[in-house]
Amino acid sequence: MDGAQSILINSVRDIRRGIRLTPAEAGWRSYLIFEAEKLCAPNPTAANALLKILEEPPPRTLFVLVTDRVQLMLDTIRSRCLGLHFPPLPPEQVAQYLTEQAGVGQQEAGILAQVTGGNLPQAQLLSGEDDALSQGVEQLLAALLTPRPKGWQTLVDRLVRQHRSRPQEFAYTMRLLQLWLRDLMVLARAGDKELVLFDNRLDELEQHRAAWPASDWGVAAMAVDQALGLLERNINPSLVLVNMILDIRGAAKGKVLPRPESAIA
Repeated sequence: MDGAQSILINSVRDIRRGIRLTPAEAGWRSYLIFEAEKLCAPNPTAANALLKILEEPPPRTLFVLVTDRVQLMLDTIRSRCLGLHFPPLPPEQVAQYLTEQAGVGQQEAGILAQVTGGNLPQAQLLSGEDDALSQGVEQLLAALLTPRPKGWQTLVDRLVRQHRSRPQEFAYTMRLLQLWLRDLMVLARAGDKELVLFDNRLDELEQHRAAWPASDWGVAAMAVDQALGLLERNINPSLVLVNMILDIRGAAKGKVLPRPESAIA
């Protein structure tokens, strides 16, 4: 189901019941399980229920488990499957396709290629929304840096809801935030505007840079990356995001390095 955090054991039981039935026509029977890592998270109950079928499938029956998070799959599941790896397209190739075939501007194409990690269909879906997304990230950063703690809690609640109900949109927002912080780092360290990705937002970037002269925006970007890694491991999202805000604010003040993951986990 869309937005589900796991594949329930009842779904596997339905497969087990159906697999005993004789197919209406001769030939192969195929089962496709998308986002297969959700068999294993947050607990492996469904994965364990599938193990026996994967080990001894009925004749002429094929299981295809599709995931882009293979590291979350149980070793017992992976050992029973033949792995086929489809790497993402290089960002340069995605950007070139968007500009040449989809009429997307070079700057927007470059940002979309970076933020989608080489996922061309997702980059195409997001094209046309780039300005709204960058405005949203600008507002997000302003909320992160506000001195009002009540504003932080409102922000955390909003991000947690987005993470749970629209995880892909949440991931894109976080990646855009990283790119925005990367641009701030480039301006602060090198002052080279030619290297800025969001060059249509230079005024806003310069305002942030001037407001936080002692900042280390590279450390702030690391804090976002660390938060995404912890969320992949199903650590409490409210706790992770609160810590991310504290780390980004500390980096903006030039005072605090991101805490080790072990301190949160």
